[in-house]
Amino acid sequence: MRVSTTMRGVVWAVAAVGLIAWAVVGVGGSRAAGDPPPQIAPVTHADAAVQSALGAFRRPLRQDDVVPIGVRSALSGSEGVDDVNPDLGRAVGPGGRLYLMPGDGKLCVGRDLDPGSVVYCTEDESLANGEFVGAVVHTAAGLEVSGIVGDGASQVRVTTAEGVVGVDVVDGAVLTTTAAPPRSISWTDRDGARHTQAIGVPR
Repeated sequence: MRVSTTMRGVVWAVAAVGLIAWAVVGVGGSRAAGDPPPQIAPVTHADAAVQSALGAFRRPLRQDDVVPIGVRSALSGSEGVDDVNPDLGRAVGPGGRLYLMPGDGKLCVGRDLDPGSVVYCTEDESLANGEFVGAVVHTAAGLEVSGIVGDGASQVRVTTAEGVVGVDVVDGAVLTTTAAPPRSISWTDRDGARHTQAIGVPR
């Protein structure tokens, strides 16, 4: 599986199988055999920045919020995400196929794919700044673009090498597949401001 993350600031990107990250400052890896586990407890609630940006965390947990085993496995044992709690996850996006998992000052997004799951994480600052937090993954169907644009976002468009594709936004999340390489994503936030952010394609 090839993955390109499109986030700013300190970013962790974890995949169950091979990872290629684009424009990533920090990339999470596996702990060496025999290393003692860190003494960091998972968070017990989503912090204020996450709750403000994403209404999914302002509602009670539902049965369909249960994070799949594949996503949990991709998250487990990776550096920098021991505080992330998948038990507090929320299913969002078209068909509820993206899983949001809060940590201490960060948010991770999981996507359960065959043959491997993908998890990408960013600091709360990116959410507070209204940035797109997402990834592009090579799949059998094409190039899958997924990520978070925040509550109230509308008029989401992905510009590819062949044109512009309209994208549905559900619970502040987007998920679409393009045949041509995506170049940027644009959206209108809940305050009416228009944003455009470049996105990369894994090689």
